[in-house]
Amino acid sequence: MFNIKSYVSRAVYLCICAALLVLLAVGADAQQFLPTVGYAASGSGAAVMVNNQLAIKFRVPNGGLSPMARAEITASRLKPLVYGDWRLLAVKSLDKNRAQVVAGDRLICIATHADAKAAGTSAAALASLWVNRLKELFAMPPVEVKPSQLTVPEGERRFAQVGGVIAGLAEVESKDPSVATAVYDPEKKAVSVLGIRVGTCKVIVNKQGFTAELTVEVKRYAARIARTAVVEVTGNPAPQDIVRAAAADGASSAVILEPGASARYGEPKVPDGNLPAGAKVRTVVPVRAAGENLLPVELAVPVDVINRRLPWTPTKNLLYCNDPERISRFGLLFSAELGSDNRQRLFFHHINVLGKPLRLRVDILNTGQVDAQIHSVIGASEPRVDPVDAGYRAGISFIRDFLADAGRIYNLPPRSKLTLYAQNIDHLMTVSGISDLRVLQGEGIYVRVMAEPVNQAGLAVGQTAPIFDGDVPTNLSEHVYESPTKLVEAKYVVGERWQFIRIGKFAITNNTGDKRLYGNYGVIYEIKITVENPTSTAKTIQIDFEPTAGAASGIFVIDGKILSVKTVLPPYEFNIAKLRLEAGQTKNITIKTMPTGGSAYPATIVVRS
Repeated sequence: MFNIKSYVSRAVYLCICAALLVLLAVGADAQQFLPTVGYAASGSGAAVMVNNQLAIKFRVPNGGLSPMARAEITASRLKPLVYGDWRLLAVKSLDKNRAQVVAGDRLICIATHADAKAAGTSAAALASLWVNRLKELFAMPPVEVKPSQLTVPEGERRFAQVGGVIAGLAEVESKDPSVATAVYDPEKKAVSVLGIRVGTCKVIVNKQGFTAELTVEVKRYAARIARTAVVEVTGNPAPQDIVRAAAADGASSAVILEPGASARYGEPKVPDGNLPAGAKVRTVVPVRAAGENLLPVELAVPVDVINRRLPWTPTKNLLYCNDPERISRFGLLFSAELGSDNRQRLFFHHINVLGKPLRLRVDILNTGQVDAQIHSVIGASEPRVDPVDAGYRAGISFIRDFLADAGRIYNLPPRSKLTLYAQNIDHLMTVSGISDLRVLQGEGIYVRVMAEPVNQAGLAVGQTAPIFDGDVPTNLSEHVYESPTKLVEAKYVVGERWQFIRIGKFAITNNTGDKRLYGNYGVIYEIKITVENPTSTAKTIQIDFEPTAGAASGIFVIDGKILSVKTVLPPYEFNIAKLRLEAGQTKNITIKTMPTGGSAYPATIVVRS
């Protein structure tokens, strides 16, 4: 017999079981986090708490209700909102002294005139403050990670703070430990992430089954310091500008750039004063490096600058790069081989008549199979409109450093080239330069001077790069002149004929004897003058520079002191020195001078009374 009561009971039972199974299945996939609402004493008043944080504080009673009673009632009205209706929270103004906090048509609490006065604001503003704070706290996740995306340098550790409502320890898991590992740091309450290799991975933070995701990207710095750079200079002493330039160039050898990175080198921090011979100083060069998909980095690169003592050696040859003087096409201007441990003087002076800018570059090439060391004492001008001015500036710079043997020592790996000088020159501008070069170590060392387009990629001054077969010079220049030093002796006796000393008149010849260097540009003259006063009265002796052939500059060294004149035009003269000779007195004077590029030599030194 059919029992309807039994059938209904069985149907209800099956429905209940099905509902339980659905709930269990949903619970297995996800948990619903519900905010907590409560109340507590707060000073002399009471507070409504959401997720254990203060949301509303009642400082005064209202309508016979104490602050604690108000907090209790407000908390009870907020609890039903935890399922999502907290998003309905809003302010409803009653009048200028009262405002309600409501959720739809449900009253939550009232901000009274007394509440507003106690808080130092208006009722409407206080109610608005309460609503914003309630929404902020209701919206708090059970667990969160800030920031949610973290960039970590390779080999370094970075932290992301773990927050949210749920307190206590967190479980942390890296989804790809080969990219980054992660652990929870309870003291910092943070995820500690160590970058292993370049890449991206996810880190999951778990608290009581609730999770938050952290995206980790591991990158490399654009550059790193490989070592402390060591560079060498010379000079007695080495001027500060040479120390600074050496430190700036040396920094690049200590910095390793990642592929695609570029670096900007700042001004080296160099102690004041010159560097004595044999001394060493630590400098610091600021470097900024950046590149695509690389971390920008600022480095302080240490560079030790050593002032190395070198024995003095005379200059054997003059390497004369002035044929042609006017550059009308790109290409090789000069090349020569530098003999081992021989001092060679490179002289260059050129005007750009190409009709567009060009770059003049001086390279040293090590074609050998062993490391090379090159010593350079150089003086060069910036581009100048006046060729005489360009030669004068190069000459005064060179003579200053030549007297102290102040220069740089460069290291060249086997089969490499180094840029010693590079200068962009506009149309009709002139540059001039003089460099004493000495091979301290190595063989197969060449110097070359090139004119090239300004947009052609090239090395910066002091940088090295591998050479190719096409770099090795095959046609060497004929303008190599022996013994670019002249010793001149002269005597002047008061009352007798004036003494005329010709500078640049007797041209030196090249090594093959078929070319003559008229004007002897780049040749250093050492003039020893003996002056006698046989008379019975004191006399004033005058030594003047006379530009015999045309406009000329003059640079003179007397007793270590440099005297110079940028330009003298005939028939004017420049007084080099005046000295007083007592009756019967004899004096010896030594003058050093050098014809400079752009000037009209021969010229004359006149000694008279």
